[in-house]
Amino acid sequence: MRFANAEITTIDLMRHGEPQGGRMLRGSTDHPLSDTGWQQVTDAVMRHTVEGRPPYDAIVSSPLARCREFALWLGEEFDLPVQVDDDLAELHLGGWEGKTYTQVYEQEGIEQMSAFWFDPARAAPPGGETYAELDARVSEAWRRLLANPPGYHVLVVAHLFVCNALFRQVLEQPFSNGLVMDLLCRHEPPTPRTPCYGREHIYRVGRPVSAREAVSGQRRLGHDKSNTFFGALPCR
Repeated sequence: MRFANAEITTIDLMRHGEPQGGRMLRGSTDHPLSDTGWQQVTDAVMRHTVEGRPPYDAIVSSPLARCREFALWLGEEFDLPVQVDDDLAELHLGGWEGKTYTQVYEQEGIEQMSAFWFDPARAAPPGGETYAELDARVSEAWRRLLANPPGYHVLVVAHLFVCNALFRQVLEQPFSNGLVMDLLCRHEPPTPRTPCYGREHIYRVGRPVSAREAVSGQRRLGHDKSNTFFGALPCR
C-alpha cells in the first residue's frame, strides 16, 4: 500500500575510485585518488546529472582522502553541503594494511585470508578490526543518517567493507553473509584481480513504500519489517 504523503529519502552509496599506489589491501591507509580514480567517480556521478547538475542535495563521506576529497570537490562544485562521518571509515586491516594479496599469501599462506572472505564473522585481519566492530560503528552511522537525513537525495561516498556492512544490515543478513555486495555488483565481484571501484548502489528509503516497487528493472532486494523499500542499481 502506498501513501501519497509519504516522504521518501533516496540514499545512493558509491565506493571510491581507484587510489594512488595501485591495487592493495588499504583499509585505513589514507591514499588519495589516482587520476584514474578521479575519472571513475566523476563519470559515475555525471551519468546521473539532470540539466548539468547531479540529483543530490547533500553528501556524506568517509573521512579517508579517497572518499573525502571527491566529496568536498563535488560539494563545492555544485554548492552541496558535505558531512564527514568518521564511522564510515574503512575496516582497519591490521597486518594486511598496505600489502598486496600476493604478499599476504606469500607471508602467511591463504588460510586466514580465505577464511575472512568466506565468513568475516569468524575470521579477521591479524591485529585489525573485527567485522563485528565495523558493523557496530557503521550501524550507528546508518541510524543517524535515517533519523536525520541531510536532504531528500543523499550521496554516501564510502568503501568496500563499509558498503557491505550497510547492505548486510538493510537485507537483515547474518554476519556470515557480510560480504553481500559481491552478489549485487553487475560486474565482476571485487577480488584481487577485479576491484569494483566506483560502483554505485541506490537505496530507496521511505515510510512506507510499496514493496513491489523496483528500481530501473533491477531485482528487488528486500524490505524491512516496517515495509521500507530498499532497491539497488549498480552503475553501468
